[in-house]
Amino acid sequence: MTFETADQAISEKKLWRAKEILQGRLSHPDVDLALFQKYGEVLLEMNDLIEAGRMLFCSGARDERFREAITIFLSRSNRREPQRFLAQLPSSIRRQRHLADFIASPEFERDGWTATQLSRLAPLQTHVSTRPYQRPHRLTSALFIAVIVCVLALSLSGLYTTISFAVRTLTE
Repeated sequence: MTFETADQAISEKKLWRAKEILQGRLSHPDVDLALFQKYGEVLLEMNDLIEAGRMLFCSGARDERFREAITIFLSRSNRREPQRFLAQLPSSIRRQRHLADFIASPEFERDGWTATQLSRLAPLQTHVSTRPYQRPHRLTSALFIAVIVCVLALSLSGLYTTISFAVRTLTE
């Protein structure tokens, strides 16, 4: 994934625009560590240390310039329950439940992603060939139409009976 439009916005000092561009990409279901780092850097420039720390922590980047933001994020997060900690992270990381203990560990805090753990990242699995379950609408529609036709027929029959009764009564 390239960050040309975000980089252009950053060079034009439009950090809010770069933030919008990168934030829109966060909804992608796959884990993109470079996106987390780039977004974290933009947030760091905007002085949003907590969110920057959250994104930079997820990216695994442990540069000295990121240390303060990551420390602030972690100071506001409880890692004793790894699944709860995982719930605070972006959705693509939350899907990696099998790595929750590693992500909440001091080892991850210190070193970031290891090659072993990166290889365990699970891609999003979708079954494109299977069709979603659809309820049969034909029978329901046919029954609905039959009921409406019956109601209309009975209404017309009742109207005819009422009019013929009124006509007979008036002619007598």
